[in-house]
Amino acid sequence: MKPGPHIIPRPEHAVMAGRGFTMDADTALRAAAELRGVAELIADGLRDETALPLPFGSSSTNVIRLSLDATLGEESYRLRVDDLQCRYLAAILRAYFTDTRRSGSS
Repeated sequence: MKPGPHIIPRPEHAVMAGRGFTMDADTALRAAAELRGVAELIADGLRDETALPLPFGSSSTNVIRLSLDATLGEESYRLRVDDLQCRYLAAILRAYFTDTRRSGSS
């Protein structure tokens, strides 16, 4: 097996090119209002692990961006990373957040 990025779940297909994305003190998060809850969960975990502030903002560079993509299958995701941004697209984020909120409120 060819070494690749350490991503869970492991991607079915990956193409690595370029330098990649490096988080730093200027990195921000960006998410649609409907994904804010999921984005907060992700941000909390990343802040704990990196000690970076990771504020929410509208920047188009040096950003981690979460988006929904209705063209993807229910358990599919697309991760695009370059030196300007890390973009995660999924159809399942909405379902995950809904289930998380239900679990926490019972």
